[in-house]
Amino acid sequence: MKQSIKERVHALRMTFHPNSIKAFIIPSTDPHLSEYVAPHWMSREWISGFTGSAGTAVILMDKAGLWTDSRYFLQATKELEGSGITLYKEMLPETPSITEFLCQHLKPGESVSIDGKMFSVQQVEQMKEELAALGYPVYPSQANYVFFTGPADLYEKLEQKKILIRDCSNYTGLSKGYYRVAVKKHEENQQLVRALKEIDRTKVENVIL
Repeated sequence: MKQSIKERVHALRMTFHPNSIKAFIIPSTDPHLSEYVAPHWMSREWISGFTGSAGTAVILMDKAGLWTDSRYFLQATKELEGSGITLYKEMLPETPSITEFLCQHLKPGESVSIDGKMFSVQQVEQMKEELAALGYPVYPSQANYVFFTGPADLYEKLEQKKILIRDCSNYTGLSKGYYRVAVKKHEENQQLVRALKEIDRTKVENVIL
């Protein structure tokens, strides 16, 4: 008998504890980062029931979400109905990024799992290099985000430019000046880098390089 979406999500969650996983991110792409993929690579559609070409599913033990763009808001609303998966509408000011969502619901040190074949190493490495060049220390990570340190008021300054990053000062053991930023499309990454270049860096003290 065909599994329901809830049964599929439950089956995935049953693999979390033995592997110390707290969240799993499932994109729409294949190893070539294509938007339109062969049936073999339709894992996001399989786990969520959403059939649009673009979207990312994130599964936690007690909640799940799907992020997609405005082309699919109506379609996703209909297809996710009754699945237990919440629709997150990308590019709306009230919508958290996937990284922000994970920061809100996970504790420091908890693991996020991905299929490494589905994410662009180039995008992650480029973001790391650009942040490091601007004086922001970057810490190793296996997830689709960059963790770095900067000025204590960086969050507020970027917010004024309508760019949101994650302030991690509420994490256990961290203080003001620790941040996380999602690695997104090249244009969005460049927007962040340009904003950082515009911000006065002369007030930075004791930055760990």
